[in-house]
Amino acid sequence: MVDVRTATQHLVLGGGTHPLPADTLSMELLDGLDGGVVHADYGDPGHVFRVTITQVPRVRADFNAVTIGRVDVAGIGEVQVVLVQLMLANHVSVVLHGRRAAAGPGGPQRPDADLAQAAGAPVRDGDPAMSVEQWVEQRIVERLQGLRVLVGDDVGTSYGSRSGEGGAEGTTTSIERYLPLPPSGVTRLSIAIFDDRAVVGSHEVVLPSPR
Repeated sequence: MVDVRTATQHLVLGGGTHPLPADTLSMELLDGLDGGVVHADYGDPGHVFRVTITQVPRVRADFNAVTIGRVDVAGIGEVQVVLVQLMLANHVSVVLHGRRAAAGPGGPQRPDADLAQAAGAPVRDGDPAMSVEQWVEQRIVERLQGLRVLVGDDVGTSYGSRSGEGGAEGTTTSIERYLPLPPSGVTRLSIAIFDDRAVVGSHEVVLPSPR
């Protein structure tokens, strides 16, 4: 028998622990392409599946990027932790950016090559696939992902982290996703960031209304 878990693995993940033969499944659109409702039949005598595809708007909170705090990254120095975006869709998505602190009018400080290599950066001649700058980006993203981000709101909802990822290549961003979505009546979300038990900083974001 194909249960909900197995059907979800097969339809969404393309297999799972026990892939099903391709000819096991028959599918039919119940309301045309625009309806988003699919009949899925694995041949079980007692049940079929109904799959509903729902389009969910992506709502972005309107605020300017704000520096929440600073952390040290070995071989690089001080990095600012910047909240650049907060989005509501299927999750609450918190987007952080690691910005290297400026050394003066000349702009961001450059990592000392010897210090960076001592901290694990590849020697350029020995690893042509990664430059010191690419290593710096990777280390900053790893540092951001090692921070603990807590999400709260003005009605006391408990939010839990569900997934996360580093930003696209060439960026120093980290995206963390939380559930549930804010219930009705919530007007503000608070973002608090911790490095182990030490508080890095916090910020409060006003949510768009209506949403």
